[in-house]
Amino acid sequence: MCCCISWWQAEWSGLSRAHNSCLLSIPGENRCSDKKIENACYIHRDICSTLDALTAIIKLKNDIPQELDYKEAEKHLGNLFKLWDEACLNFTPKVHSLLTHTVDQMMLLGGIGDTLEDDIEHMHEISARLEA
Repeated sequence: MCCCISWWQAEWSGLSRAHNSCLLSIPGENRCSDKKIENACYIHRDICSTLDALTAIIKLKNDIPQELDYKEAEKHLGNLFKLWDEACLNFTPKVHSLLTHTVDQMMLLGGIGDTLEDDIEHMHEISARLEA
């Protein structure tokens, strides 16, 4: 496992425990049970971790993804689909696109990292600085 991923997981684990503790400290008879709160925190932690791992693969530039990357992406997508469903989150058009079409698009185009919004947004920022 990459050292930055293990660092991130450790950081997220600490945040997850902090959120969990905060939610569990809320008084009231209408509050969810401790078990429901803990389960929701763990599911959302796992969704964030899975999205992080998946986006690292999706951001690979053209001609860089290998067969192993596609298999890893499929594994993460399967996990994300289960977690999303378990968390009872809505399947918006963007989520549907991610869960259903991402790996196919990566395979068809040999990677989609060069077409993601991050790079385009970065170019807009550079352009705005040059015009100022």
